[in-house]
Amino acid sequence: MKTISSKEIVKGNRIIAKYMNITLTGGTVPVFDSPNLKYFRLTTFEQDGLCSYCHNDVDHGHNIKCYVLDDSKLKYHKSWKALMPVIQKINNEKFLNSMKLLLIQRLHTNTAFVNIEQSWLTAIEFIKLIK
Repeated sequence: MKTISSKEIVKGNRIIAKYMNITLTGGTVPVFDSPNLKYFRLTTFEQDGLCSYCHNDVDHGHNIKCYVLDDSKLKYHKSWKALMPVIQKINNEKFLNSMKLLLIQRLHTNTAFVNIEQSWLTAIEFIKLIK
């Protein structure tokens, strides 16, 4: 099996985070009340440059608070504790075609044989399919 690059891990984890509604945008709950805030961090000019989240060319060196997803806090690719809620949400999806069912069966097979990498990849494949 090929090794998954850190760039692919970040991309895959972001796909799952979006599926799990880990976001700062939308809804009626203020960001600071969101239980998902633990997955975000304050931006800093040194680390992020101009704000990539709000795209407003704000220089964060001037004490303006803006949050971005902290990829280091997304552990779907290596933690069953993080991945299992995703698998449970996928299990609750309404199946509209045989391809989705096939992916679910593959997900259960991977989980049963304790292959987190394959389970993670299958979950991403499923999420891409239902978009």
